[in-house]
Amino acid sequence: MERVIANSNLTISAWDEDLLIGIAPSVTDFHYACSLSDFAVHQSYQRSGVGKRLQSLTVVGF
Repeated sequence: MERVIANSNLTISAWDEDLLIGIAPSVTDFHYACSLSDFAVHQSYQRSGVGKRLQSLTVVGF
């Protein structure tokens, strides 16, 4: 995961105070294309909308 993040130029993360609960690393040209191949959500927070929100913020961020 460390290498995935290091090679991404857009990373959206979700936090619950000090706990990282989700991450969505992407590669984008910030103009036309954005590739979000995978993302991760902490098991305790799955099915709570965190993943959908990460995807939504990735589209807005790019």
